[in-house]
Formats: sequence, C-alpha cells, structure tokens
Amino acid sequence: MKNADAAATVPAALAGDATAMRAMLGGARQRLLAAVAAAPRPLAATGARSAATAGPRGVPGRPAYLVGRWQLLAAAAVLVLVAAWGLARQASLGNEIQRLRGERRQLAARADALERQVAQAQAEAGRLARTLSIIAAPGVESVRLAGMGASHAAAGRTYVNTADRKAVFYAFGLPALGPGKTYQLWYIDDEEHTTSAGIFNVDASGKASLVIDTALPVERVQAWAVTVEPSGGRPQPTGPMALAG
Repeated sequence: MKNADAAATVPAALAGDATAMRAMLGGARQRLLAAVAAAPRPLAATGARSAATAGPRGVPGRPAYLVGRWQLLAAAAVLVLVAAWGLARQASLGNEIQRLRGERRQLAARADALERQVAQAQAEAGRLARTLSIIAAPGVESVRLAGMGASHAAAGRTYVNTADRKAVFYAFGLPALGPGKTYQLWYIDDEEHTTSAGIFNVDASGKASLVIDTALPVERVQAWAVTVEPSGGRPQPTGPMALAG
C-alpha cells in the first residue's frame, strides 16, 4: 500500500513541478517581452511598415541610422560649398582691394603732377606779372645788347624801370651751352665795377629771360654784358663775353 501510494504521488509531484516550471517560464517570457518592448529599437519590426520609415508606394523606408548619416553628409557638403564660396569671395575681394589701391596710387601721382603744374603755372604767371609791371611802367629805359664773338648772331635787350629800380632782360639766338656751363648777366657802374644780375640758360631756340627784382643803382648803371661761366656763376666775369651793350 505504501508503495502504491508512493507510486501515485510521484506523477502528482512531477505534474506539480511541470506546472510550476511552466508558470516560471511564462513569467520570464513576459518579463523579457516587456523589456524588449521598453528598449529603443533602431530597426522597424519584421514585416511591419511604420509611417515614419515607409517610402512611397509601399517601399520600405531607410533605417533611422542611415537617414541620419545622409543628413550629416549633406550638411558637410553644404559647409564645404559655403567655405569654398567664402574663400573664392575673399580672393576676389583681395584682388579688388589691390586694384583699388593701384588706382589710388595712380590718382595720387596724377594729383601730385597736377599740383606741380599748377605751382609752375602760378610761378610763371607771377613772373609775367612782374615782367609786365616793369616793362609797362612809365619812364622805362631800354638797352640793346649785341652779340659778341661766337655769339655774334645773338641779341639781347634790358628794360629798366627807373621808378622801382628793377629790370627785365631778354636774350635771342644764344647758342646752347654744354654741361657745367651757364650764362651770367652783369651790369657795370660808372666806376667800372661789375656786379652780377643773375644766371640763366636758353631754350632750344636760343631764347631766355631774366627778371631782376633786386634794387639797381639805375643812375650809375653804364652798361650791360653777358658772359659764359661755370655752373652756378662767379662773383666776377671769368669767361668769354656773349652779349654787350
């Protein structure tokens, strides 16, 4: 009897153990499914098409990580294009700045040249005004100078304003001098003292003019002369005479 009871209780125990095992496995399966459901999934479920990943006309969409990768590549390409455009623009602006600087230098040089021309014109206008005031003054005296020696074909004339004691000298037909030489105008007083009235050079046609702004002892001037002297002139005549009168 005891053996029969024992034999009967073995299947019951096994059946209880199986039930307990199934219950334990079922609980583990539920916990696993719950954990999987709670975890983030990069890929869509097998056989399902979600609205976020499905393409047009039922074509499965790209996985999320592939979409992110293409977005990064597109953004990088845009940045490269922007950087390339910025470098090209910078180079273009650099060339434009260099061009504008060159034009500014040219304009500055032209402005300097114009200023020099204006200064020369003003100086020439002032000289002509002084010349006219001397020549047109009442009581002006004119002295003619004749060519001498190698300059026998030349001529000169001095206009002396006795009122303000200034003079203007003109020369015509004087030969051009070589390097290191200049013409020098002199006046001679009644005691035969010779005084320099200035130096000058002639143009291509042999003409020259000289304004004498210093006060002259007009009542004592007896004669005028022109000699050839070293550049810068000399205190007293040392070279050949070119004009005298």
